This record gives sequence, structure tokens and C-alpha cells, in this order.
Amino acid sequence: MTKGVKLEISNFLTSTVHKIINNVIVEFDTDLDKQCIVATVYDGIPLHGEEILSKLKKKVEVYPEELSVGMIRENIYLGNRWNNREALLKREDWLMLYKVIVSVQTNLMGILFGLNRLYVHHPAFKWQQHSLEAMNIVPTNTFNRFTSILLSHPKESVSELEGIIQEVYELIRTEYPSLELSEVIDKSLFLRPKNN
Repeated sequence: MTKGVKLEISNFLTSTVHKIINNVIVEFDTDLDKQCIVATVYDGIPLHGEEILSKLKKKVEVYPEELSVGMIRENIYLGNRWNNREALLKREDWLMLYKVIVSVQTNLMGILFGLNRLYVHHPAFKWQQHSLEAMNIVPTNTFNRFTSILLSHPKESVSELEGIIQEVYELIRTEYPSLELSEVIDKSLFLRPKNN
């Protein structure tokens, strides 16, 4: 803390930042740690070296469509454990169920960043409310719904999450109608029976 202001400092060589920007902007690397550095350049305010930062900002000012599609493709499949949600509910297997719920929410955040063409600011999606409020392409009342999923009864949480997933898939279809994702969407929506 300096005069009541929290400082979190990291540093990189300019050549490293150039390389990372190239990875994300030219090669469409979806790595979240790399995107965090690009997001820092995009939103950064220089204290010194305005000319250098200005050149870097110019490189990242347009979020590539290919990166957007890459983020969607990387996060769209929600995993086999999501298909077991009803069985987990029936068994009251809460630890595993909540791990699955958090994993699915994490994937949805990755998709939403891609859909909105926003660089991810933190690999664990810190500042979730701020990020969601900055997005134009989101399901209605997303932050409050995401919050309620973690605080409500698990049965209600799963139902709410299923609704959000459907809405996110519809947003993808609206934004990228030519993107063929039917098979992976079907896999993510598949529900295994409630066997013990």
C-alpha cells in the first residue's frame, strides 16, 4: 500500500510484450495469461513511455474475429461431468456438483469474453461483475443469475445454469450463424439418466 492505494506490480521486457501481442492478435492464441497482458496494454494508462505504449495499444485496438471464434470453440464443450448433473443431484454429491457448476460458469465466461471481443483481464475471471457489465452480448441479468447459482438450492442452481447455457448458445448462433457447433452443443446439452 502506498498512501492507501494498493499496488500490484509485475514487469516484462517490451520485446516479451510484443511477442505475446503477436501470439494473441496474429496467431489467435487463446491463452488467458497472455490475454491478461494484452488487456493490460489495451486498458493501460502510461506513467512513462507514452510513445511505446501508444504503439502497443495500436496493435491491440482491434480484437480479431478469429480470436473470438477461438474462445468460443475452446470453451463451448462443457465436459462429460456436466452430463451427469442429474445423477449428482440425486446422490447429493455436492462437492463434485459444485465443482462442475464452477467449471461450466468458467467456460461460459470464456465464451462471453470471446463473443464480446474483450481481452480477459484475469485468468480466474476476477472482477466478474465489472466484466459482465462491460459486455453488450450477454443473457439478461447474467451477474445476478451467476451469483444465485452459487447461493441457491442445487436443484434450482442447475436449472438456472441450464437456462443460461441455452441463452449463450443462442447468442453464439446469432453472432456467428455460419459457425457449425451443433454436435458439440448437443454433447453439452446431453443428460445422462439419474442412476445411482
